[in-house]
Amino acid sequence: MFFYKFLCNKSHNKKKYLNKKKSTKKYSPILYDRMLLWLTLSLSVIGFVMITSASLPLGESLYHDPFFFEKREICYFFITFIISFFF
Repeated sequence: MFFYKFLCNKSHNKKKYLNKKKSTKKYSPILYDRMLLWLTLSLSVIGFVMITSASLPLGESLYHDPFFFEKREICYFFITFIISFFF
């Protein structure tokens, strides 16, 4: 409705609308994709829970350490986390 009145009104001052000052708010840029970060972390946590629940008896019988596969998964997670900063 306002736009229609703006177009039909002959006595409006066009300079008033064209010379509006731009906002001077400074926004900090987001340097990463937050959604991708949260999805990656949530999938990593879900995978870690699955590895933990499925491999306790297998780790105990093969390596005499029920948390062998969890320790290995944590090492791989930190290695990929560190490598992700370089690429």
